Amino acid sequence: MTGIRRAARAHKAALAIDLLKPSIADEQAGNVFVNVASMYPPYLRGQALLLLRQGKESAAEFQKIIDHPGVVLNFFTAALARLGLARAYALQGDTAHQPVEAVGT
Repeated sequence: MTGIRRAARAHKAALAIDLLKPSIADEQAGNVFVNVASMYPPYLRGQALLLLRQGKESAAEFQKIIDHPGVVLNFFTAALARLGLARAYALQGDTAHQPVEAVGT
């Protein structure tokens, strides 16, 4: 993950997305040991896609995290995914979207 974070910090978003591609197959196959760390790749992809100004794709990555509250629990990606989703909607010009409800309400 160090290379991915370094690429994202250097604003090399396309490189970060390429480095994260192998994790997509694991996510889709359901082979990932389900824990908090398994939601980190979608968060990083979402951030990289925001840098590339791809709002729709970014929103889909952040939504993956929001859809699994039992996995992310109170890990920082849970809160930051909501912020990322709002930024992705704003990037798309989607001002009509209702705020995502807090977990447990």
